[in-house]
Amino acid sequence: MMKMSAIALAAVIVTAPLSAIAVEEKKPSAFEQLDSNSDGKISVTEAKHTVPLIHQFEQLDVNKDGYLTEAEFSLLQVTSEKHARFFPKSNVFTL
Repeated sequence: MMKMSAIALAAVIVTAPLSAIAVEEKKPSAFEQLDSNSDGKISVTEAKHTVPLIHQFEQLDVNKDGYLTEAEFSLLQVTSEKHARFFPKSNVFTL
């Protein structure tokens, strides 16, 4: 009985640190946050509450299909990062 308790205690000591490690959840990207139906593209409806995106939606929609792919959306992010470097106090699109 004593041997069994010692083994159980050892098992708890060995596995306790593993259970204490917080599993860090991956935060959704800006694209994933805007793609509310998870179809891999952003529609005008999904973008309507994001003013900087709506203002540039037509320009970003390179293939003019009415949706932004992740590649098309990334054009906005590059533009915003450059804009942020030159105008650090202005409003920059972030989520």
